[in-house]
Amino acid sequence: MKSKNNFRVIFYIAAAVLFLTVIWIKKEAIIRSDKAEIVSTMLEWQKHGKPVNVKKIKKEDFAVYVKISAEQIDDIILGSYVTANIKRVIKEGAPFYLRVDNKKINGKVINVQQNINLNSGLYPILLKMEKAQKFPKDSIIQIYLKTQMLKDSLVIPTDSLIEENGEYFVYKVVENKVEKFSVEMGKANGEDLVIKKGIAIGDMVVTHGLSKISNGDKVRIYKCQMCD
Repeated sequence: MKSKNNFRVIFYIAAAVLFLTVIWIKKEAIIRSDKAEIVSTMLEWQKHGKPVNVKKIKKEDFAVYVKISAEQIDDIILGSYVTANIKRVIKEGAPFYLRVDNKKINGKVINVQQNINLNSGLYPILLKMEKAQKFPKDSIIQIYLKTQMLKDSLVIPTDSLIEENGEYFVYKVVENKVEKFSVEMGKANGEDLVIKKGIAIGDMVVTHGLSKISNGDKVRIYKCQMCD
């Protein structure tokens, strides 16, 4: 009986040792694989350059939006108030958009009141969404109302801009390397922005891959927006 118990103990110990050994082997294999992948990536970058996406700068029209708050009137109609300056530049049919759960909902202004609201000192407007949307009761809805279209602008995505100590920069691809340039910002609409100074038509501005690059790094263009 005693020998059987000893056998069981030895068996369980052996099984536990085997199990731990298998776990250790798998862990080491994963570590070696990760190291090999990192080395492979570094060698790939050294040989061909770090992958980046770019936008080729061309003149384009740029929509300027102003953010205002609105309240829901029914499933498809919103109500808001605007200043006299905004009232002067919008008309019925002016487009707007809002975001719900990262989805963009478009719409149009359907009415602009000419008389000021005495309580708010602002001008009432009504807006119609393209799709019905139910918001929680008493929600304040943030919408982006188009107020202006700038012609022949030099535009980059907001994510391309680097801010350092109050100054703004972009990376350009020049002869397969990235160079850092100071820029002066213009109007922005939340997704894109106008650059007034620091870029020119034909420049290749980095839009993705910024976290991997430093000034002077060798790069290869993975995707190019507006290169066609």
